[in-house]
Amino acid sequence: SPQLRSKCLPTYADTAVSEAATNHFLTASLRDLQTFTATDMLMRPCLHAGAQRPMAMTLISNSTVRGNPAATQLPAKGHTGVLDKKRHLTSLGNLRSEHRLGTQGKRWRTNHICTARARDAICNTSDRSIATDSTASGGSRRSARHSSDRITRRVASAATQQPSTAPPASDREQHNAAQAAAFNVRTAREFLQPQPPGVPERLRRIAAAAPDLDRRDITQRSAEADLPPGERKPLNAASRVVDVGCGTGALIPHLQRLGVEDILAVDLSADMLAQVEASFPNPGMLGNIPGVRTWQGDIVDVPTAQLQGAAVVYFNAVFGNVFDQREALLAVALKLPPSAHIVISHPLGRRWLQDLHESSPETVPHPLPDQGQLGDMIADLPLRLVSFVDEPDLYLAVLEVPRLYSFPEAPVRFDGAVQPGFKRGSRDLGFPTANLPPGGPNSPAASLPRGVYFGWAQLVPRLSDKPDDADFAVHKMVMNIGYRPTMKDDGGLTVEVHVLHKYKEDFYDRRMKALAIGFLRPEMPFGGIGALVQQIRADIGIASGRLDSFLARQWQDTLFFKSSRDKP
Repeated sequence: SPQLRSKCLPTYADTAVSEAATNHFLTASLRDLQTFTATDMLMRPCLHAGAQRPMAMTLISNSTVRGNPAATQLPAKGHTGVLDKKRHLTSLGNLRSEHRLGTQGKRWRTNHICTARARDAICNTSDRSIATDSTASGGSRRSARHSSDRITRRVASAATQQPSTAPPASDREQHNAAQAAAFNVRTAREFLQPQPPGVPERLRRIAAAAPDLDRRDITQRSAEADLPPGERKPLNAASRVVDVGCGTGALIPHLQRLGVEDILAVDLSADMLAQVEASFPNPGMLGNIPGVRTWQGDIVDVPTAQLQGAAVVYFNAVFGNVFDQREALLAVALKLPPSAHIVISHPLGRRWLQDLHESSPETVPHPLPDQGQLGDMIADLPLRLVSFVDEPDLYLAVLEVPRLYSFPEAPVRFDGAVQPGFKRGSRDLGFPTANLPPGGPNSPAASLPRGVYFGWAQLVPRLSDKPDDADFAVHKMVMNIGYRPTMKDDGGLTVEVHVLHKYKEDFYDRRMKALAIGFLRPEMPFGGIGALVQQIRADIGIASGRLDSFLARQWQDTLFFKSSRDKP
């Protein structure tokens, strides 16, 4: 209404907000309003802190917005959600402020939806000249001849004008904000157009490129060997898939034709997801009802629960746009179950995207890797390359999380006296470790990728020890080979073995053998001890489950553990 529009238009003479931008902002906000339930909606004016002028309407909901748990927050008490020229662009993504709510001490984050909406509207209004030279698939991330560097420069300039009360945005957050702004503009103009000839057929090939999970019981002998690709069950109604950078949903119909019902569509652009929701109605809030659900944000930030049980994660026509390709693959691989697949594809081919990358690196910061580059990218990740297609008009790479997390060098043997370490395993982390000598430059530890392995370990008995004592049996173990980046102690390379057994006493200087048969993840820094402990628990849980497999148990009885006893 004119009354609401007048409240939303700032009165500053030097503001960059136009009436067209305000209309865009109101339209987008009212569309969001339709996704909320009436009982959950709170509308209130945002007041400028100094002038106390109404600046906009804040839409805040305590119900999930497009399946995004981060959007389930309530406003902080006394927080006005200020929106002024100096601060609206500084909020790259949703401004969030943490506070405690209620007596239970639950932590909530305020989600200022309209602040991000106004930022997008302001950026997009003066950058409508962005245009592309092709309309491939709805999920394709095609860039502009006239690049979006003006958006990037404006965001960076606004961020320097006045410090924000929110934490400073990282490079990834800035990149994601620019991507979302650019593709919000281009939704109707490009991605709703008819697809070029040949693209639908190539999208069908992409959808069918990976099979369902290998659901055989790994504890049975019949599941010892990997099934050949042709014998794996194809995607079906029981499969769950994730479409990263889904765009307007170009790949979804092809997945549904395969029988897939449970699909999670992930995208940074709210406008893209709005088109997906219009084309494929949300089945509801109950997660056990199959259907197409949406999640707005970066795939790196998708909660583990959203990816657990997924058979395939598709990076279709978006892998060149992600901020860090290796980081994205690692984040997904750590959340997927064994035998799940990651499909990296583009229905217009690698050469097409290479040209786009060269003409507009701001929007497409990476080309698609060739087979050698992709192999190097995943060399220290729990992934293996299953197939690779690099045709003039189709790029299609299929990666798999190994069913037993096997790695090429496995099994790797370690044998040495237990050395005193930093004593942090028990004291700080709650996971006691035995430090084995890393050896010289030709040792197994020096040649393996830094990271977390699992397998079996044995404290070698002496002649005076009772051989049937449980302390000298062969037990499950998780091993870290690396430099402990979270601790930052500069202690050099270490081999730390956590045995899943409670020993009666310390065993420094005693001989221990360890056999590494699986690789879980690369070594990586964490934000603190808490995050590290959480990941260690996850590592132990995965390792213990894989070591129950029929094939893994065969290594428990190998002659390596029975060949000798130590002298007293």
